[in-house]
Amino acid sequence: AMLTSAYPVAPSQKTSARDALAFAESHHLTGNVLNSYNFGGSLIFHGIKTFIDGRTDQLFLNGFMKTDAETGRSGGKPVLEAQLD
Repeated sequence: AMLTSAYPVAPSQKTSARDALAFAESHHLTGNVLNSYNFGGSLIFHGIKTFIDGRTDQLFLNGFMKTDAETGRSGGKPVLEAQLD
């Protein structure tokens, strides 16, 4: 049996990188991606290597998640540069 809906089914724009992926594809962008934790799964699904994703807690210990959260809140270039180093 197939499940159908009268309403379009799509991920929320708040939790999906759909528009960013479409932009990158239409402009033929390449290179490394510094992504939000929330977009990691969507990027992986589309074959894009991620900076951070849902597996991070298992793969990177020693404060990686805390530092990443501080990077997003800091608004400061030094914290971002240290994270990318």
